[in-house]
Amino acid sequence: MVGLIPNTKVQPWNDARVRQALNLLIDREAAAKVIRGGGFYPGYGYNVPGSPFARTETELKAMPGFRMPKDQDIGEAKRLLAEAGYPNGFKVTLLTPTNIYSKEGAEFSNSELSKLGIVGTIQVLEMAVAKDRVFKGAFELTAWSEGPSLDEPDLILGGYYLTGAPQNYGGWSNKQFDELYVAQSQTSDSAKRKEIIGEMERILHKEAPRILITWGKYWAVWWSEVANWAPHRSVKRNHQFRDVWLAR
Repeated sequence: MVGLIPNTKVQPWNDARVRQALNLLIDREAAAKVIRGGGFYPGYGYNVPGSPFARTETELKAMPGFRMPKDQDIGEAKRLLAEAGYPNGFKVTLLTPTNIYSKEGAEFSNSELSKLGIVGTIQVLEMAVAKDRVFKGAFELTAWSEGPSLDEPDLILGGYYLTGAPQNYGGWSNKQFDELYVAQSQTSDSAKRKEIIGEMERILHKEAPRILITWGKYWAVWWSEVANWAPHRSVKRNHQFRDVWLAR
């Protein structure tokens, strides 16, 4: 996934209204057509597209930030920025590592920021240097790409958004979210778990600790003779061939 991570410990990103404005602003449909030549899904929702815990595309497209055309969302974003004290926008350094996904995400996002009067300066850093800065929280806003190895809410919601989580680079913390995380992790009722995860997504959507731009898309090709194999939703999984055979 490619996304923007605001440092919630520094101004103006410590104001949820500013983060919400950015979440409303980004045109995910356009991003999916631009980044890496259109090889991505729009960054709707906080769970992997197609996951049993993800909201349907119809549900997501009705939500603020995902609605098309973008006029209504951009109008609301401008109102929130003005309410937060930035009616004419502000200046920001947009840090990005050298990997192509992050760089293209930064370039696309910088163009989007200008619609709110936000003047972004892209700072491209070698990966090791960028990681050191981001992991230490020494940044304002970063375009960052990474992906979970499983479409499992414990891993995704816990790893990226839980207070003190290793990939919660922006330092966001929300007590209600943390409590809901424990509740969904402990229930054995799948329907109840999905309901709780929906609540967690609503908090993430409002608080915007990470603004998702695109989800990765991968292709798999195999001969018809290769039996009992199917691609997994994560490219990092399902590469064992113990139960696969050549049906000739």
